[in-house]
Amino acid sequence: MPHHMPLGGRASRPPFDLDIFHRLNALLLTNMHGFSARYVAGGYMMNGEYIVPNPDSDHESVGALRLSLRTGRWIYFTKGHRGGDPISYFAHTFGQSQIATARILAAELGAD
Repeated sequence: MPHHMPLGGRASRPPFDLDIFHRLNALLLTNMHGFSARYVAGGYMMNGEYIVPNPDSDHESVGALRLSLRTGRWIYFTKGHRGGDPISYFAHTFGQSQIATARILAAELGAD
């Protein structure tokens, strides 16, 4: 049985090519500030980081979500969430899985 077939036997989406995942992360890192400003509004740059006051609330908790524009590592202090690459950052902010987010971004950026 192919690995992308669930136990019930119904076909699912084909597996996501991890090579595309790596290429997409590299592409996103080339312009993290631009992509962050485009997809996660309300942030600002400081010391090589994109900082969003508090993406889940109306109150302004300074620096609640911080993203390193050089490495793609991020932390959401308010909730204790963190990740190590741009796709995990956008997945968190979009509220989607990393694979779903990678598919959306790859199609939008022409990297699929």
